[in-house]
Amino acid sequence: MKQYKPHSHFFTDLSSLAAANGNDGFGPVAGSLTTKYRVTSKVKAINASPAKLYAICDGRMLIQPSTDNNKINIIIKPSTNNYSPLKIKYFIYRGINKADYFTNNVLNQPDVNKPITVTKLWTTLLALNGLTSPSGNIFPLEYIYDFAAPGTKLIDEV
Repeated sequence: MKQYKPHSHFFTDLSSLAAANGNDGFGPVAGSLTTKYRVTSKVKAINASPAKLYAICDGRMLIQPSTDNNKINIIIKPSTNNYSPLKIKYFIYRGINKADYFTNNVLNQPDVNKPITVTKLWTTLLALNGLTSPSGNIFPLEYIYDFAAPGTKLIDEV
């Protein structure tokens, strides 16, 4: 039987990341050793210089609220599964600043200071509806945003 070794990769500017904290690694969580287990390591941005994240594939995107009301989780379901021999169902980016995407639960208008994802979402929506420019809140958030409270629904149910 062939043994596969896991590899982790970052798709961001490493200079924008804070130094690793010994409590943020893979494994049992300090203070909750018997009840919490981290399946990935935590990565934090330097507050003065937020880190840009890059998706590693194309696919369907879902934005989910986080337990922290100022954060969201972005979930990408790959359009193809070229990650043999493992089947990867989702890539999950946790703890993204909600204000980068939404203001009062309305998708932000395209802006050079906002993530390129916002512009791409608007561009796609406008093209699908034969429009040339945004007009008010025409973006139906239910296509990309799961309003259910975190932990109440499985991703596969969305």
